Amino acid sequence: MSIDESFYVAVSFATIIALFIYLRIPQRILQALDDKTDEIKKELEAAQHLREEAQALLKTYQAQGKQAEKQAAELIANARAAAERQANEATQVMERQIE
Repeated sequence: MSIDESFYVAVSFATIIALFIYLRIPQRILQALDDKTDEIKKELEAAQHLREEAQALLKTYQAQGKQAEKQAAELIANARAAAERQANEATQVMERQIE
């Protein structure tokens, strides 16, 4: 019976697997993956929180923008009315001076 290279490969493979199990490599890998998963979950939660804050700010700014547009429209309407009144008053003053 001769020992060929496949026997040495099998023994080496079994030794490596036994060493991995003895050193608890799979548990360490799983723990590292779990830690990374937890980290990613925390980052996603933080991102979701930031998104909600951003959406709330956007709504606030949109409401403020609408309010500003409304105030601007009121100012323009008041200015036009004042200009029209002044024009009418000026016209009346000129008509009185002409008579």
